[in-house]
Amino acid sequence: MTADRNSHPPHALWPQIDALLQPWRVNDIPAIAVTFAEDGVLHSMMGTPIRGRASILKVLGKHLARIQKIEFEIRTIATSGDTVILERVDHVTTPAGHHAMPVVGVIEFRDGLVREWREYFDQAQAAPALDASKATHA
Repeated sequence: MTADRNSHPPHALWPQIDALLQPWRVNDIPAIAVTFAEDGVLHSMMGTPIRGRASILKVLGKHLARIQKIEFEIRTIATSGDTVILERVDHVTTPAGHHAMPVVGVIEFRDGLVREWREYFDQAQAAPALDASKATHA
């Protein structure tokens, strides 16, 4: 069964997962950054890990500057201890158009904050969304 962008598989942790995703939906970069521990890590597996809340804020500010909207189609939620695994399709809207990007995110929590968030996706398939989201600076 494929979920639409407004639904999700039933899961006891959905309220916490939804709260974690909310600032991404509205592109609130400071609110995204504070979901991470001070020494948290955000790592898209094809790139260099971003270490520390301040670095996450700075890098996301550059990478998400042209994102107009992100909708998450959550297909699968799995948990093990303090780790949540989300299989999802990210529907990203940029000035260049709409892009759908299948992703698996592995999120490890410590004391209610993200300790490490690892993203796995096909870089070639994601290239249109990633290229469109890069901010151009004059």
